[in-house]
Amino acid sequence: MHHSFLLQVAAIPLIVTGLLAAVSTAPVAAIGNDYQTCASELLGAGISEEEAAAACAASLNPEALSECVIEIDAGTAVEATDALSGCQRVRRPEELSTCVVDIAFDIDAAEGLSVLDYCRRSLLPERFSECVVGLRTEVGFPTDEILNTCIAAGDRPRDLSPTFIPVTPNQSPINPDIRVTPILPMGQ
Repeated sequence: MHHSFLLQVAAIPLIVTGLLAAVSTAPVAAIGNDYQTCASELLGAGISEEEAAAACAASLNPEALSECVIEIDAGTAVEATDALSGCQRVRRPEELSTCVVDIAFDIDAAEGLSVLDYCRRSLLPERFSECVVGLRTEVGFPTDEILNTCIAAGDRPRDLSPTFIPVTPNQSPINPDIRVTPILPMGQ
């Protein structure tokens, strides 16, 4: 009895090693990957196989692309195919989906497409959505007017020194009244 117990204990590391070897040699597709996830999610949202395959294959971050489409499709009146078009044309699809969902949660499909386009064009989509949502909450403008107001504001630089004075040629940057004469090399 003592001898069989030792054999059972000695077999445990062999069993564990065998299981680890089996898992590490399993095909990647059986475990799942970003491209598979992307295609599965896009197909589930109603995107055709051709469009899903092309979009996922062309994406640097396919899972982020499909999440963008899923969030916009689920959280707004914007159709998945329109969301896919917008999500493919931005660097940060997560920020695009946040922007669109934050702004378009209670508006119709036509306005939703406009919101998608504005969020896509914005360099800082999350900041843009904060502008739109904040102004819409306090100001009684129509959505399209608020979208135009926020996109026109852009991203202005902050904390610039107010003492910047442009320098013209032959003028010293330190004191504009001092003229600088360039010294030419000998022989010219």
